[in-house]
Amino acid sequence: MKAESFGITFAYTALLLITTLGVAFVFKSAVSQSTMRNKLFPIIFLILVWIVDSILSLKGVFLDTIKSTPPVFFPTVLATILLAVYFALKYEPLTHFKEENMKYAVALQTFRLPLELIFVWALHLGMIPQQMTFEGLNYDVLVGLTAPFIAYFGYHKRVLPKWALVAWNVGGLILLANIVTVAILSAPTNFQVFTNEPHNTIVLEFPYIFIPFFLVPLALFGHLFALRKLLAKY
Repeated sequence: MKAESFGITFAYTALLLITTLGVAFVFKSAVSQSTMRNKLFPIIFLILVWIVDSILSLKGVFLDTIKSTPPVFFPTVLATILLAVYFALKYEPLTHFKEENMKYAVALQTFRLPLELIFVWALHLGMIPQQMTFEGLNYDVLVGLTAPFIAYFGYHKRVLPKWALVAWNVGGLILLANIVTVAILSAPTNFQVFTNEPHNTIVLEFPYIFIPFFLVPLALFGHLFALRKLLAKY
């Protein structure tokens, strides 16, 4: 492995591990307080999905079937997206999540800042196309930049109105949908729109598959969970 690619993979893996630990720290208490039977089943199922996806990626299945309709990659990603929606809106243990801890849940969205910096790094190493970075059509970095301020002023100091928090989360969902769309249309599928090289194949390779299989669903979960809490008060 070249030194440049080793460096970016190391940075990405470190971000992945730190984010995972952050999720465990923020939500462990709520899950442990729940008396729901089989409360760990959805989490175990998600981990099994990740294991299967990792094996498929390492065997090159995702890359080999990218021209399929639909690519094998799509339904597997859809499964994790649906799980994220379930965790955010229906997972009973999270009803025990304390309001005072919402600032930590929102602060988790800060991971999108270093992720976008890694994307720019990847661009200059010729690993991803320009439109997937903030030098192109990806403005998701704005969420990562503003998340600490929203967490502090909106949820810790509580000086921001609820409509502003709702607007921030809705805006975050729009920006997330934008980069997901750009990424899909940059992949070498039968319906590729952005044909400039390099094509978006990095997210089909291990360990970068955890961008669509973990980090994107996590961002989606964060906004939906915050909106669930906010709108429940109206």
